[in-house]
Amino acid sequence: DPAQNRRGRSAEHRKVMLACRRTAERLLPNIIWTLRTETGRRLRHEADTSTPAQAREARAEADLLDEKAIPIGRTIERQFLQAFAVVSDLDQTQELTVAPMLLKRGDGSSGPRIEVVNDEEVEQDSTIIAIGHSAAEKFKLKLFQLNVRLANVLGHPLDPQENPLQPATTCRILWQATVEYCDSPRVRRCLHDAIRLRVVPLLGELYDAIDKTLDDERVPRAFDRID
Repeated sequence: DPAQNRRGRSAEHRKVMLACRRTAERLLPNIIWTLRTETGRRLRHEADTSTPAQAREARAEADLLDEKAIPIGRTIERQFLQAFAVVSDLDQTQELTVAPMLLKRGDGSSGPRIEVVNDEEVEQDSTIIAIGHSAAEKFKLKLFQLNVRLANVLGHPLDPQENPLQPATTCRILWQATVEYCDSPRVRRCLHDAIRLRVVPLLGELYDAIDKTLDDERVPRAFDRID
């Protein structure tokens, strides 16, 4: 029965993509923690080497970053996982990982929610775009392998503009969520350095972990021969 076969394949594909998302969920907290602590460390280092007035401002910004750590982290997690659900077709099921109370209500009704960053309301930072492009070049082979494998699972390629596994999208999510709560030229400078030097290497670990998950799920690699 072709219809039954399609349902069976769909269930298997959903199982694989859920396993990949669980892997991403497991690694996201370390990425978020590294982003916050490294940005805060750089702000405090600037405070130690600045004039008294600048030092007070830098320490205040570092304190604000710590104070807003929870909403920043939740916003990053929500945006990343929601984007992953969309590009992997999981938003068509009832299996969203993020609890409904954490999703922004789009029907105008009241209810608990996290205020998320609107792309149109926050101007994209050119330095973050450059960092994302540089990271994509660095991980070009890993991303090709990963995207081919995920496309084989889904039956269609992931949209590169929305795919949160693409460094440009990941960096945009990290940057926007942070500057929404704590923004200044100094914060942006420290944030750029934190993402470029400490967070980008963690993206390589994320790609390797999802690749390993696909191995565990017996998804063929991009260069495997299929008989």
